Amino acid sequence: ATQIYISRADQADLDAYISLLRGYKPGGYLAYSPEKMFYWSKKGADALGDVFLTGCVAKHYATGIGVTQSDQNAFEWYQKAGNVLAVANYLVSGKGTDKNAKKAFEYCLDKALCGHAYAMAKVSEFYAKGIGTQQNDDMAYYWATRAVFSRGSACKYFVESNLDVATQHLADAYMVNYIK
Repeated sequence: ATQIYISRADQADLDAYISLLRGYKPGGYLAYSPEKMFYWSKKGADALGDVFLTGCVAKHYATGIGVTQSDQNAFEWYQKAGNVLAVANYLVSGKGTDKNAKKAFEYCLDKALCGHAYAMAKVSEFYAKGIGTQQNDDMAYYWATRAVFSRGSACKYFVESNLDVATQHLADAYMVNYIK
């Protein structure tokens, strides 16, 4: 079966790349090999530009599993994958790129204005904590509410972020709109 997947992957078959990637994971149908997981993720991402595979490459670089750890490569691949939260976190921390909280805020605001729920949640966090912008509880509330209206699962992000103001606003909005 492995040879069939390899042959199909050579013909740019996304399912074959994903099957090979999953085959080499712990508990997969092949012997665990983080190096081969990285190889097939990167080969598929390069060939197809698939967001899932691109995100896998980023995670490999971020964790150093199967490849030499590199914050710079992780940051670049997270950008390719469109992972708004990871890109923002790298910009705020300065890992793999120049530290620039204002750029992180502007990046997330741009994505939030295009309807990205998790970007809305991150913008709310930035306003609540004054990261990359002036602290503003009203704007934190506004963006938290927009995140909830856009996608209820953004609530999970806020709970995990341990926000004070924005979490309370999000919880209030969630209670009003989703629990009846």
